[in-house]
Amino acid sequence: MNKLITRIIEYLKLIRPWQWYKNLVIFLAIFFVGEFFELSLLEDVILGFIALSLISSANYALNDIIDKKKDKSHPEKKNRPLASGKITLIEAWMIFIITILSGLVLAYNLGTPFFISSLGLFIITLAYSLFLKNEPIADILIISINFVIRAISGTFIIKVFISPWLI
Repeated sequence: MNKLITRIIEYLKLIRPWQWYKNLVIFLAIFFVGEFFELSLLEDVILGFIALSLISSANYALNDIIDKKKDKSHPEKKNRPLASGKITLIEAWMIFIITILSGLVLAYNLGTPFFISSLGLFIITLAYSLFLKNEPIADILIISINFVIRAISGTFIIKVFISPWLI
């Protein structure tokens, strides 16, 4: 296989785009208020989805950077691009910087409330990666909180009231 294509595949493995489906929760607000076909709002929610996906990818890259040493001795995680040496630490840091900055700039352009919720999503996941990963029940709580943040983020983009039914 072409060396460039192999490299791109390893970068994609680092940012885990197959996990982006979790960010689809952002579309709940526009769907439930009946504005799904209002193109200007839908465009903004799509941009919000992209922003959250970039931030999620940054979190995955940073988690792999933090856990590189530990992942090398894990039976499954040792095959991840960074732990296996298929990409360098510098490349992983560059991908992290590009994805987090792109995601946060995009989030900022969608309004302060959305930016703050996006930043919150990043910080909570960062706290998990750094401090809470080995705490019992922390993973379930963090996953749950992140889904709520994603759902609320959608309301911030289209500027509607947060319904208790949504969360």
